[in-house]
Amino acid sequence: MQKLWLLAALLFAVDPLPTTSPQSAANQQANAAVVRYASSFAGATPDAKIAACLADLGLLPGTCYTDGVTGTFAATLTINHPGQKLVVGPGTLEFGSASPGIQISADDVSVIGAGPGRSILKQDNLYRGGIVISTHAGAAAPSNITITGLTIQGPSAYATGTVNTSGASVTWASGSQFNPQWAATITIGTPAVEYTVARVTDATHLVLASSAGTQSGAGYYVGWDVNGTVGIGCNGCSYSHITGNELSGWGHVAIGLGEGYYGPLYSVANHNTISENWIHDNPGEGIVHAFSNPNVPWPDGYNTEVDNRFDNNGLSAVDMATGHNTFRENILRNNACENKSGDASSVQVAGNYNFLEGNIILGGNQWNVAIIGSNNDLSHNVIDGATGAIGPSLGQAGDWGHGIQISANGIGRPANNNKVSHNHVWKNAGYGILMGVPPSGLVTTSGAYATWVSGADFNTSWAGGTQVNVNGVVYVISRVISRMEMVLTTSAGYQTGVNYGAVTDGTILAFNDVEYNATGTVAGGIFNGGVPATHTVDVADRVVNNANFQNSDGAAHASDTNQAALGSSAFPMINPASPGNPFPAGPGTPEKVIPDTAPTCTVSGGASVGFGPAPSCVVAAGSNDNAGVVYSQATTAPGSSGAVTLTFHTPGRHDSPCSYSLSNSTGEWNARASIISTSRSSNTPSAAWDNNGVPLTVGSYYGINYICSGT
Repeated sequence: MQKLWLLAALLFAVDPLPTTSPQSAANQQANAAVVRYASSFAGATPDAKIAACLADLGLLPGTCYTDGVTGTFAATLTINHPGQKLVVGPGTLEFGSASPGIQISADDVSVIGAGPGRSILKQDNLYRGGIVISTHAGAAAPSNITITGLTIQGPSAYATGTVNTSGASVTWASGSQFNPQWAATITIGTPAVEYTVARVTDATHLVLASSAGTQSGAGYYVGWDVNGTVGIGCNGCSYSHITGNELSGWGHVAIGLGEGYYGPLYSVANHNTISENWIHDNPGEGIVHAFSNPNVPWPDGYNTEVDNRFDNNGLSAVDMATGHNTFRENILRNNACENKSGDASSVQVAGNYNFLEGNIILGGNQWNVAIIGSNNDLSHNVIDGATGAIGPSLGQAGDWGHGIQISANGIGRPANNNKVSHNHVWKNAGYGILMGVPPSGLVTTSGAYATWVSGADFNTSWAGGTQVNVNGVVYVISRVISRMEMVLTTSAGYQTGVNYGAVTDGTILAFNDVEYNATGTVAGGIFNGGVPATHTVDVADRVVNNANFQNSDGAAHASDTNQAALGSSAFPMINPASPGNPFPAGPGTPEKVIPDTAPTCTVSGGASVGFGPAPSCVVAAGSNDNAGVVYSQATTAPGSSGAVTLTFHTPGRHDSPCSYSLSNSTGEWNARASIISTSRSSNTPSAAWDNNGVPLTVGSYYGINYICSGT
C-alpha cells in the first residue's frame, strides 16, 4: 500500500497524469493539451472555483488542478463532460452541506489525488455522500471512471462512550457527545440492546422511543448503517478503476457497487476493478455489490477486488449480492464487529458464481465467511478467528463465531453446488465449517401434502418447482395452497412435526485444514445440522484439535477421533448420497462436472507387493469422478509400496493430473509415506505410493484420497 501511495505521489508531479481507464486516443491527446488551475478562477467557495475551472475546459477533455484551493463546498460539484480530469490537492477539501460532494455523470472522467493523506476529501455532515458515479434513472451509467490516490473521509467513525439512563431519558457521561443529526439507533449496555432514538435534545441529552431502564455508566455506540453516507457510490458504472484510496468513517458503505448516496438501485455495476484500497473504521460496510430486487435471480457483476485491506469496519467488509465477481488476495481484520443481525459476517456471498481465493480473513464476528448463494468457489484462503473483533465500547468479544457458513437464503433462494477447498480454517470460537440452516419451522406430511405446525408460515409466492428441505430430504413444491398447506411433487411419507427449511445442496468440501476451533465450547470442526446440507461430498479434509466434531448424526466426537479417516466408523461421511445434479460450468469459476456415479478402483498386490495377495479396493460412499476416497485392506504378506488405479464412470471428463493424498483408517501410514501421480489418463489415472520402506499391517484398512480437475 505504501508503495502505491508513493507511486501516486510521483505521478502527481507529471503532466499529463496517466489513468488506468481505457480512454480514446482523441480524448487522451486533448487532455494533454488543455490544462486549467482552479485557483485562477473567481468564486466564493472551492466548489465554485473548481466548477468554473471545469467549465472553462469547454466540451473538450482536459485537466483541472485544485492545488491551492481549500475550504468547504456550498453545493455539489458535477463533472458532466467526457474525458475531464480533476487533480485534487495536496490539501483538504470539505464537502459541507453538498450532497454528494462530487457527482460524476460522464464517461472517461478521472479524479486523482497526490496520495492518501495528502489529498483529502472530507464529509462531516451525516446523511451526506462523498463521490457518486451515476446519472438519473433511465440514462446510461458512466463508464471508464478512475478514482485514485485520495483519502475520502466520512462524517464520523464511531460515536462511543458511556451514558446514564432513566427510562427513555439518556444522559451523556463520557466519550463522544451526542449529535443532533442522529435519527437512527443507539446501542446501550452489556449485553448490548439496540434502541430507537426519538430525538436528540442537545449534546448531552437524548430521548429514546422506549425505556432502557435504569443504568449507570453503561457503554453506548452509535454510527453504523446511516442511510446516505456512501464514500464512493458506483450506480451502474462499468469498466471503472477505484485504486489506491483510503476510505473511513462512512456509516452506510465505503464503496457501493450498484447504488448511489441515497436513491434506488438503477442498474448493476459491472466489470469494475477495486484494488489496493485501505477501507477501515467505517461504521457500515466496506464494499457492497448491491441489488435491491429479491424476486429475480442475482444479476452478473464481473467485478474484481484484489489487494485491498479491510480493518475494523462495523458491518461486513464485503457484501457480494451479484454474480461472477472475483475477490482475491485481500486482507480483512476485525470486520462485522458490531454484530447487527443479517450483517454479521466479514464476507457475505449472496450471489452466484463468485470466486474467492487467496484472502486472509481474521477475527470476524458471527461468521467470517457466509455463503448463501450458489455455485461459488472459496479456495486457498486463511480464515482465522483468533484475533477476536472487539466492539468499540461495549467490550463484546468477536472471537465466538463460525469460520465458514454455507446456508440458503430462504425458500426459493437455495445455496447449491458451492465448492470449499484448500482453506486453512482455525481458532474460530464456533464451528470451523457450518453447513445447513436453522429450520424455518416444523411440518407434518401425509404423502405429498405438507401441513404447517409451527415457525415460519408457507408463502403463496413460492412458485411451483421451488425446492424445500423436509427433514433432511430435498423435495419440489407443486403448489402452495395457503400459508398452512402446500403440495409437493412427490410423497414425503408420513412424518409428524419434522424440520423444514431452505435447501443447501451439492456442497463440496475438499482438502481444508480445520483446526483448533471452538476450544472450550460445545461447537467443533464441521457440523451439518439444523436443516442439513444434502448431497455433501467431503474429501480429504484435515479436521484436528477441535473441541468437538459433530456430524449430521448429531453425535459429538472427541478431538482425538476427528483425526480419523473420512468414511471410518469414527468419522462417517456426511450425507453419503452422491450428488444428484452437476456443478454447472460458468465464467468466474472452475468448470467442474460432478457425475452421479463413483469410479471403480484397483490396487496392486502380491506376495510382499502392495496390499498383499488378492487385495480388494472399495470407493467410499459419497465419492464421484471429481473427488473421493478409496480404501483397501492389507492381506497376508503386504508390501511397503504399491499402486492404485481409478476408472472413471464417465471417461474423458478430466484433462489434468489428479491430486492424491494418504489418510489413516484402522491402519496408519508411515509419517514419511508419499504418493505421486503416475498417469494423466482421462479415463484410468493412477498413482504410486511408498510407505517409506515399512510394510503395511495385515488386516488394516488404509485410505487414499483423490481430487481431479474437470475439463
